[in-house]
Amino acid sequence: MLKRVRFGKNVRLFRSSARSLQDSLHYFSDPNGKPIPHPSASTKGHDYGHDQVRVPPALAPTSKPFFTPFRIFALLTGLGASFILFQDFYRFELDPEVFDLVKKGLEAESDKGHFNYKLALKFYLEALHQGTDFNTHTSLLLKVCDMLEKLGLINEARLYHLDLISTTLYNMVNPSDKKDLVDRPKAIKHCLMSLVKATELSQDASPSELEDLKTLFNLSLEAAAMTIQSQGGALQENMNQLIASQGQNPTEIESVEMISRIWRNRKAASMFVDNMLDAMEVFSSLLLRMGDFGGAIKVKQDVVQYLMAMGEPIGDIYLAQSSIGSLLYLQSAIAEFNSENIKKKLGQSDSRELTSEEYSKLQEELQICEAAAKSSLNAAQTIFSAIVSNNSSRFRSSNNMLVISKDGPQATEEKILEKQRQSDYNLKQAATISKYGLGLVNLRFGQAQMARRLINEALTSSRGLEADLGFVEDAEEALRAIEQQQESEE
Repeated sequence: MLKRVRFGKNVRLFRSSARSLQDSLHYFSDPNGKPIPHPSASTKGHDYGHDQVRVPPALAPTSKPFFTPFRIFALLTGLGASFILFQDFYRFELDPEVFDLVKKGLEAESDKGHFNYKLALKFYLEALHQGTDFNTHTSLLLKVCDMLEKLGLINEARLYHLDLISTTLYNMVNPSDKKDLVDRPKAIKHCLMSLVKATELSQDASPSELEDLKTLFNLSLEAAAMTIQSQGGALQENMNQLIASQGQNPTEIESVEMISRIWRNRKAASMFVDNMLDAMEVFSSLLLRMGDFGGAIKVKQDVVQYLMAMGEPIGDIYLAQSSIGSLLYLQSAIAEFNSENIKKKLGQSDSRELTSEEYSKLQEELQICEAAAKSSLNAAQTIFSAIVSNNSSRFRSSNNMLVISKDGPQATEEKILEKQRQSDYNLKQAATISKYGLGLVNLRFGQAQMARRLINEALTSSRGLEADLGFVEDAEEALRAIEQQQESEE
């Protein structure tokens, strides 16, 4: 019996938008286009920790097979997304019984099968019951989760995702065979995909369930980082220590170590680095939801370090940096709000009797809040100023040192230009956000004229961007407040 992470009572969840058929391509994709080896006889029938629902066996085939050459030709030429999905599965040398069930499932959920997700779910569950290698098992589980979500069974989909995550983490420490060790990057990719989806489906989760998600994020992201650097039994030893330490001493990934890990093995990272960055963004949002600003900022900083390590364009790095500045400014505003509340309590000491111990404690809390507000505001100002002046030499030089195209010499000129255009656009977004943030910082420092100029520039820049940066109304309100303040002073 495999070890699993336990979760609390089921809760009502909001249904999110269903994943498109195109997204399903990634479940069984090999970035190098190579077929997955045929599952060995020793893997057939393995239980990876999931008590599958027993499904009635499929009907016995008739004398004339369903997939005749004519029908295959029609499938490949006239069914759009169904063709893509069929082609994606056909690449791999699955067990014949499993492959046949997968084909039926793909057809059932396609336009040819009239998007019969219930029937597709039946075929995927039956394929799971056949027993497969671990990565095919998790790929099928992702398809099961997809069908459950499309059928409106949101809580069931969430629980399958959580089970996939915890079981994957356990099997990375205790692989059932050597093949699982070779396919670890694909297992991590599936784990991170489920982690993002499980969080999306947990909008109404309880505090204890959010803590469970936080633990899974810590374990999964560290497992991803260790997968990049691991050789032999290093991963098993590190993961055992990590799992044992959870709860008492939550893991923290050091940014410098992450850069060196990725830089030593970029090929291993390339398979799931996009999923890893997505997971880190979602993790940061989860920490904000839990009120952990420090943790959210740390994760955002790690995102910047990963972007630098992978040689991403400077625009992407600046955009990530601007989000850190925004979080620091928000953290400063909250600390200042808390300090004002403490001052009110101290000012009311005449009407409400305070002991000397209570008074001293409030004074200490006030000093902490004021120091936090000042340090966070200064840090935000530094980041915003560096982006606005486009003079962040440390990040630019680091980026230039590490730039190596992930696509290699095969990258077309058009693709390179498109990436550069996207980087320039991201740089404009980062500069616009930073001008607005720097304007707010100057307003906090009492420099109204400078604040007004920067906020006006940010508003002008935002009108030339397609993306909604979400600060237009707040910026206009800030400008009105500045005008009222200046009129009162006159």
